Amino acid sequence: MEREKEKIKIGEYEFREIESELLPDGRVSLQYSLGDARKTTAKLWIKKLTGVNVNKENGYAFEGEFVPAKTSSKYSYAGIIANEGDVFVAVKEWGSWKHPGQQLVMLVCRNGKMYECEIENWNNKADKIKAISKVAQIFNTLQQKKDEVKTYVIRVTEDVLHELRKLGLAYEIITP
Repeated sequence: MEREKEKIKIGEYEFREIESELLPDGRVSLQYSLGDARKTTAKLWIKKLTGVNVNKENGYAFEGEFVPAKTSSKYSYAGIIANEGDVFVAVKEWGSWKHPGQQLVMLVCRNGKMYECEIENWNNKADKIKAISKVAQIFNTLQQKKDEVKTYVIRVTEDVLHELRKLGLAYEIITP
């Protein structure tokens, strides 16, 4: 029996776990399907997200590197290797043969798993502006949490070093 897929909340958005593999080095591997390129009205793509520029009204709003996508006879897919905390956005096929289109999704690597959230349709200017705004909101929430964790780790480290000094113990800090 297959285990039930997890769901996580980031802000007000729900992400559902998708099939991925935890590698021995802690990274996560995933073959991500972008769908049938014949049923779309635009190019399918996926990008590792490093920032969002809400002043742009199309895919150029998403800062980061494209993940190479391959197309078989009809389906497009991308091989992803993700580190903890990596974030991706993708435009994938959505709709039917009669009503083809695209959808913007967001992928997040957390706790050794990949999670996906369907953000918005990606068919016209209004859809794209809404989608960019939602992605920016989620991305900013994730960045804020990352900063909170960094602050916490620094504070705990400082406390431990202070206690070691009080005990008269010697220590050496080694940096890479």
